[in-house]
This record gives sequence, structure tokens and C-alpha cells, in this order.
Amino acid sequence: MTSFVISFIIIYMKAAFYHLFSASFATIIFLICSNSMKAQAPNRMSYQSVIRNSSNNLVVNQSVRIKVSILRNTTSGEVAYSEIHTVTTNANGLATLEIGGGANASGSFSGIDWSKDNYFLKTETDPTGGTNYTITGTAQLLSVPYALYSSLSGNGIPPGGNQEQLLTMCNGVPTWTTNGKCPGTINALNCTDITISGILTAGKAACDETSVSLSYTGGNGGIYNSQTFSSTLVTGLTATISSGTLQNGNGSINFTISGTPSAAGSANFNVLLGGKSCIISLPVISGSPFNTNLIYGEVTDIDNNTYKTIQIDESIWMAENLRVSRYQNGDPIQNISNNTDWKNNNTGALCSYNNNNQNDIPYGKLYNWFAVFNSKKICPAGWHIPTDTEWSGLESFLGGNSIAGGKMKSTGTKYWNCPNGGADNSSGFSALPGGKRDADGIFFDINTGGNWWTATDYEPEFALNRTLSYLNGFFEFNGELKSSGFSVRCVKD
Repeated sequence: MTSFVISFIIIYMKAAFYHLFSASFATIIFLICSNSMKAQAPNRMSYQSVIRNSSNNLVVNQSVRIKVSILRNTTSGEVAYSEIHTVTTNANGLATLEIGGGANASGSFSGIDWSKDNYFLKTETDPTGGTNYTITGTAQLLSVPYALYSSLSGNGIPPGGNQEQLLTMCNGVPTWTTNGKCPGTINALNCTDITISGILTAGKAACDETSVSLSYTGGNGGIYNSQTFSSTLVTGLTATISSGTLQNGNGSINFTISGTPSAAGSANFNVLLGGKSCIISLPVISGSPFNTNLIYGEVTDIDNNTYKTIQIDESIWMAENLRVSRYQNGDPIQNISNNTDWKNNNTGALCSYNNNNQNDIPYGKLYNWFAVFNSKKICPAGWHIPTDTEWSGLESFLGGNSIAGGKMKSTGTKYWNCPNGGADNSSGFSALPGGKRDADGIFFDINTGGNWWTATDYEPEFALNRTLSYLNGFFEFNGELKSSGFSVRCVKD
């Protein structure tokens, strides 16, 4: 079985060489490869060069002479070995030879100890076949095929290696590599300089979009392999790095976070990259719908349900969705579960989402507009359904419709679906996605949308409502049929 190890080096010989040598300049493209056999390791490297003259025309079907030298450590270093080839280019101007198989000019190719020094390949070409070498190029041999080392055991060669690898000088140390790329190294990881995308919530799977960006200094441009790291303290999470290449100098690397955190607190990851390690700590929230940094009040309805309240600007709002089942005067609000009855009804009515009262906490009940705009009143005494003007005042105070929704939504993904875009609940409004029931009695949008009635209608059959989405931080308004079922918030008189 034969395998091939290939390296490309491209050297563009600029016009300066034309003046230095008063002759032609060229683009030299050469290919080094080794046919590595399991039974035998030949001490040669194949070389191919496209030859062009000073007019940039291909030198085709013509005898050319090429001198090849292996230099130690620098582009002008000691010649470890040199040889001369006389070859004929093909119809494409391609000259092919084997380094190690030419007429020896000095040194021994098979005796080169590739592990001890850096080496440079120098080529000198006379496109006329003589010894007036007018095309010269030098480039470092960053990688040398495994086959050239298989007969040199015991001479400082690092252990391991196989016929698919290259022995590469990495920071002056011979290292077995894939495709000649050195392992990545860095000077330091900065685990205090991280950028987190997404919010982790206890007991809820991390969103697909959850990621962390970690900065580093002193990258060497080398490669790193894919890795996974498991969380400690708060367990259940995995950080994954895909394989890639470090920047030269400073840069950053991205992790994706997956799994389900076991509890609230700090999820720690011991990250190892480029020979350095540090611990990154990601916060995991409890999933409380409220902003624990704010002070809430309370109000109680006629059914003795107690709700948190929050002052925003000069108004005091309920911070939970209404779930009362009676009007202020004690009359019951009819609970309609049948879709047809819901559709044909034009009087005050309520329901639980999917007709399951376990959804009432924390999402509240859904009410049609006939219950909301009713002389019997459904808000606690001293409270009322906010008009669209009052909702607009709230929106304006929170920065406008493009960001107000994020300031109103509860954080995390315990109640809202991923990604719960823009949510920070800085206002304390603590909006939850209680879904809705349309005019035909169909339930949908729980965990993805919140919908609240206003006390403002604009057509005999329509009234205004306010909406929030799991996708972003917008706070929108719509007009819906009054027979639809939405959540209700009350504001203090």
C-alpha cells in the first residue's frame, strides 16, 4: 500500500532578480512528495517546477539545468548537500526531478539529520541548460516526509509518527504533524474576558445559540483539535470546541454549550488550549419569572389570589397575569371549554390554556374582551385594565417598541422558548408567554408569545392588544377579534 505526503511551496521571483542577474526572472512552483512504502523508505523527494523565461513564456520541451541545495538554519546558511540535474521540460513547461537522485555536488543527502536543524531548499535554474543560473529561489522546508526518517532511529527523532505524518520543526523542536501544521501554542488564556451568548436556566436544555467567546494572547498560528469539557459545580453541561487554527498574536476561540444544567449557580469549565489552561465560569439562573434585584409589592383579587406588583415610571402594574374567576361584584365569569361555544359567545368568558387549570400558575387565565371591558370589572378594587395610551406610555418609558419588550420579559428559558431574544426583565414587568385562544377556540403560542388586552377598541368587533415574542425584544400592538382569549394585566388607579 502506497501513501503520499505532499507539500507545496510557491516563490514569486520579482523583477529585482532581473536586474541582479541581468537575465530572466520566473515564477517557480515546485511540489515535494515522498512515496512512502511500508517495505522500504527511499531517500528521495520528488520535485516539480514550472519554468518561464524573462518574457513570462513557458520554457517547453527544452533541456534545463537545475542546481538543488539544502541549506542549514538560514537562507544563506551552510550547504548541507547539493546536486545538479539536467532535465527536459514537458509541453506545459514542467520540469520533474527527484531530490537525492541528481549528480552530487557536495555532501550526502541520505546523511542529513533532519531532526537537528531547520533546513532551507535553494534552487538555481538555467533555462538554457547551461550553468548560468539566473532563476534562484529559497524557501524553508517546514515539513519533511516520514519516509526520510524511518532509517534514522536513535538519532534524536521524537517517538511515534507514521507514514501519513510529517516531521516538522515547530519552535525549533522536531514534531510529528499532520499536513505539516505545527500544534497551536499561546502565551495565555484570559478567562475573565469572555463573551456569553444566551442564558442558561436550571433544569432547561441550553439553547442551540448558547456559546462563549474566550480570548487568548500570543497565538503561534498553529492548529488545535476539537475538544469537549464537562462542567463542574453546576453539572450537566458540555463545552465543545471545533478544531481550527489559532491567530498569530491575539485572538479568540468560540465554544458551544450544550446539555441541561443541574441547578442554579456557576457552571465551571477547566479549559485547555495551546498548552495553557484556565477556568471559565458561566452563570446559571434559577428561572424565577421575577427580577430578584427589584422590590415588588402585592395586590389580592376577589378570589384571594395574590399577585406581585411593580412600579414602572409613575404607574404601578401587576407583575403577574390575572387568574381571577369572578368579577368584582362576586358574579362568576363563565368558563367556556368547548370551541364552538367559545366561537359563538359574545359575553364575558374565560378559560385556562388548553382547558388545563394547571397552566394558570404561572401563565394566568385567558379572557375574551367582553370580560375585560365589562361594567362588573375583573381587576382588583382600585385597579383597572390599561388603555392603549397607558400601554404606549409604558413602551415609551422603556425605550420604544424595539427594546421595551426585552425589558418586560422574564429572563431565561424556563417559560419562554429559546432564544428568548433581548430579555433582561430590567423593568420587573416579568412578562410570561401565556399563549392565546383565537376566535375559533383554538389554543396556540404558549411559551412563544405573550398577548395582553387593552381597554381600547377600534371597531365593533375588534380591540387592541399588546404582544411579545420569544424571538426578540419588540413590543408590538395588534387588533384582534373581541372573542379572542388573551392574558390580562391590571394597573393601579
